[in-house]
Amino acid sequence: MRRLPWTIFGVAALMSTTGIVLLAYVPAAVLERAGNSLALSAVFAAILLVFGLVGAVVASRLPSNPIGWLFLAVALNDGIYQLAHSYARYTLGADPGALPNVEWAAWLAEWTGALAPPFLVAALLLFPDGRPLSPRWRWAVWLCAPVGVLVLMHYGLAPGPLEEFPSLSNPLGIAAAPWLGEIETETLYAPLFVAGAAALVVRLRRSHGVERQQVKWFAYAAGLMAAMLTLGSVLISAFEADEDSIASGVVRDTMQPAHVSLWLRSPQ
Repeated sequence: MRRLPWTIFGVAALMSTTGIVLLAYVPAAVLERAGNSLALSAVFAAILLVFGLVGAVVASRLPSNPIGWLFLAVALNDGIYQLAHSYARYTLGADPGALPNVEWAAWLAEWTGALAPPFLVAALLLFPDGRPLSPRWRWAVWLCAPVGVLVLMHYGLAPGPLEEFPSLSNPLGIAAAPWLGEIETETLYAPLFVAGAAALVVRLRRSHGVERQQVKWFAYAAGLMAAMLTLGSVLISAFEADEDSIASGVVRDTMQPAHVSLWLRSPQ
């Protein structure tokens, strides 16, 4: 069991690195037209590998705590996204037709790029001991699963062009279910984040000693993350930046792993 977390992390790191190397062969002008850049993708890949590294440490030392496995899921999901996205971007923009099945790579990138939030909210609800506050809070944890399924259905099965690769049609799009394309993922994520924030506040009020310090640091990180997300949204509106800009993306993806590392260094 101790080897499994590091194996998962290694696979995630290999896929992310391969994806970034492949993306390096795509002309910068092509990436710019798609609202992307090699530097930004490399930063995101490195950031999300921090999730995997922290998750591997937690899962190898405390395999019964789901937080480590959730962070590994985030890193593995991003590794799949990085590789699939770069494969499709290279095939479409650098050497058209050079690699086969580009529509399937684009489809894979389409839905893996949106699946991180349910894993992160579940970690928020279970921090720091891997258990919900009480049996009444289990619904919030379980809610992450159907929300993730609906997000997967929206990005993976909605008919028509792929959002990230509009020149390609969804190979698994269900023409008889156009309503799948009308699912508002932001609306689905809203109650999850509200529940996660509420659980953190309640846990802070109930905790004592070392656990209270852990939750205080985590709450500080969450508050800073929320403030930076708000700032990012303002900058996006003001300058019409891409929604994956550093202002909104880097802070969103970096805050939690650092504080799980702090938790590991705290006495248990």
